[in-house]
Amino acid sequence: MRAHNTPVHCQGEFYHRRSSRTLLILLLTSFLSSPAYACNQEHVEELHRTGKCYGGNFLEADFRGKSLNGKSLKGGNLEGADLRDVEFGDADLYNTNLKRVRLNDDKAFRAAFPLAGIPGRITRLKVGDQEVDLTKIPFSNLAAYEARAGQGDPRASFITAYLYETYGTRDQEALAFEHYTRAAETLPEARNNQAWMYENGRGTLRSLNRAKELYRQSAAHPTAVYNGTRWEAFYNPDEREKSHALFGLAKTYENGQGVERDKGEAFLYHSRAADLDHPEAQYAVADFYKNGRGVIQKDLHQAAKWCEKAAENGLVEAQFNTGSLYEDGIGVPQNYATAMRWFLAAAARDHAGAQRNAARLYELGRGVTQDYQAACDLYTKAARQGKRSAEYSAARMYEYLPRSPENNAKALALLFSAVKAEPSYPGALFLLATRYEQGRGIAINLEEARRLYQTAAAQGHLAARLKLMLMDAPVVDKQTLFLSMQKLEKEIQYRHIKAQERVLAALSNGHRILNYTLEEDYVSTQKALAAAPPQGEVVMNYAAISGDPYGNEYRDVHEEIRDEEANAAALDVFKNEMRDAFRTHPAYTAGLQDEFTRVISLLNPRENPTLVKRVIRLYRNLLNGPFIPIPEGVNPKAYRQGEIVLRFVQNYGRCIDGLTDYVDGQEWKTLYGHPGESEPLGYKISKILTKYKVKFLEQHRNPLVGAHEEATEASALLRQRMRIPLGLPGAFQQPAYPAIGKGDDEKYRPEKVMERFIRGGTLRFTRGDQYHEERIESYTPELMIQLLMQAQRDPQDKNLTNEHLNTFIEKDLSLREPFEKAFTDMERNDYFDPFAEASNVYLEKLFEYFLSVHGYVIKAAAEPAAASASAAAAN
Repeated sequence: MRAHNTPVHCQGEFYHRRSSRTLLILLLTSFLSSPAYACNQEHVEELHRTGKCYGGNFLEADFRGKSLNGKSLKGGNLEGADLRDVEFGDADLYNTNLKRVRLNDDKAFRAAFPLAGIPGRITRLKVGDQEVDLTKIPFSNLAAYEARAGQGDPRASFITAYLYETYGTRDQEALAFEHYTRAAETLPEARNNQAWMYENGRGTLRSLNRAKELYRQSAAHPTAVYNGTRWEAFYNPDEREKSHALFGLAKTYENGQGVERDKGEAFLYHSRAADLDHPEAQYAVADFYKNGRGVIQKDLHQAAKWCEKAAENGLVEAQFNTGSLYEDGIGVPQNYATAMRWFLAAAARDHAGAQRNAARLYELGRGVTQDYQAACDLYTKAARQGKRSAEYSAARMYEYLPRSPENNAKALALLFSAVKAEPSYPGALFLLATRYEQGRGIAINLEEARRLYQTAAAQGHLAARLKLMLMDAPVVDKQTLFLSMQKLEKEIQYRHIKAQERVLAALSNGHRILNYTLEEDYVSTQKALAAAPPQGEVVMNYAAISGDPYGNEYRDVHEEIRDEEANAAALDVFKNEMRDAFRTHPAYTAGLQDEFTRVISLLNPRENPTLVKRVIRLYRNLLNGPFIPIPEGVNPKAYRQGEIVLRFVQNYGRCIDGLTDYVDGQEWKTLYGHPGESEPLGYKISKILTKYKVKFLEQHRNPLVGAHEEATEASALLRQRMRIPLGLPGAFQQPAYPAIGKGDDEKYRPEKVMERFIRGGTLRFTRGDQYHEERIESYTPELMIQLLMQAQRDPQDKNLTNEHLNTFIEKDLSLREPFEKAFTDMERNDYFDPFAEASNVYLEKLFEYFLSVHGYVIKAAAEPAAASASAAAAN
């Protein structure tokens, strides 16, 4: 039998090889002869003339305002077509490509045509070693494939079916179904397409159950798997199962399983599943809004809303992240109690991150009564799940718990475990050093303690560095420090006086914008300050808001350009320099020349004297500063000059007053982007507070789509009217288009802006059906303290570093006593906590003291430490 069957097998194999080779040649010939992929005007005319155009190419065609009612575009390519204001009626859009089409209402369109644009069919077929795109085969080749199909070739049957289904009349769709049925005996691709026809009721009676079964049978192909998931998502009556299928369908679009990756479709199906209370889908929707993925704009409010829904439905990761959102006030009002509730919910389900975060809130007493034992227990649980930092934090908690042999033993066990796992762990090394120094739970070993302090300090541990600084510091000359602080206090008082003089001088210039007088604006803001609610022991020094004692230090903005440097002759030299620099830049093109000419025309010393000076000043600052990186192998000055001028040109056309807007933004970058090490602490504090004021004004920009002109001009007008009341550095600049600035709008009136600055509130923007809310924090001593602490703890922000604070602490007699006590006795006080995590060694009271010394806040009574130090020095 074997000898008899072998030739038959070989003959059959040869037949199929020959058949595949012939079919491949035919397919490649068809592909090469297919029409170019561009909109065919003949197809558009045919559609309007006959009411049908099967397989027509309507790429980016304009159908706007036309009627497609009763017309058939079956199998057509409508990618990028404009379908706005179109009357669809009973248009036939079977198997049309609808990628990137423009619609008035996508939801209404999907409801009317639920399967339109769905990639349910398989349109690529493997023949031999080649995969051929069937969409490239013209209908004119049908006869050749039908002949091959008649010889029993299943692939030819599949292609014949595809051509009849795509380009044939409704009567010919029955032939398509017949050929798919023949091919389905051997090809899973054919079973999938046959199921698609059952689902749509084309070429056969509609049968959703038969479609489902055939999708299941052809599950060897990823498109069929996609269709099986989609079937469950579209037709399953059980809402729970439907939600799981919708979530699965969204994942197929995210991962490109059986379909092309499409973030817009992924979001659509995640949203539908989320509406059915599928927690993972709700969490995915939150992620889309959080990051602005796909077609979705970033919206932290929506992100928080959907994350919390997922948390309410029991998704532990969502519970943890909802807690984080409430803790940080992202998309929701900051609420430590709510944050703690969600952290504890996730912690109860062994989420290590939630256990650690809940422990931290217990430690800090935020949203809950401070409880070091509860914090210690939760840190320990997180440590058992591999959170090494939690192991160290659990050991830290024993520094605040009653000291006993049992607690000492537990703390040491945690510390030795942390150091064994990571020998250079700075926090654990520091805590071990304190125990060796004081003999707590272990024998005193001062040599080992110093070694551990040095190792931890080398790793950047702040408390260890402060400890060594104190151990190695020379004896303090209290009289010298006292006289030094007296000198600083007098200097700061003088700065406040000069700041008020600058405010009066600025108001005396009589600047007006339309019918707004800057002096009247200032007076109205002072009335808002006078009506501010009462504060506690530490109150705002309202005079320091407009009269910033360090406002004169902003030299980048205050540097004066002399009139002779901006006159017509000098300006011609500057323009020629700009022109030469622009032409040397690699990005220079002929198309930019017109824009460059327009920018040059704006620099007119008679019409725009302030703008001319600001452009010259910014040009110099950027040319001489570290703001523009230089590629290798180019002349640094020439490249930097060209880059500066290119930026002027590119930003000119952004909006009505684009160049002025660009100059504004760049000036602020030069203000606080690159601090100098020698700047006094007061100037560093001023920069941080000024940065917040600028951010506050930026929150008044309308962020909605299409509102860029209002946003830009309202911002330009508001900055000029609020520059003096908020004590912002810079000179008066008449806005180019003040009438667009919405000055009469309630939310832009200076007294309302100042009231919002002091009291906080919510800004609401609307445009058509768009809506946006912006939450404003109250400018209070507590907020100022938080701003300073955030800057000090941010490794990217060099405006206020630990070194700056240490230098001030060493020279301030009022701080020496609590500093020495904290790091000699290793005990926490109001200013310092040697056992706090990371850079949290400096406590809020210390930053409050800095603000008080520099006159930004006023204390009701003198600090006890300051009073005793002053008395001691006086005696």
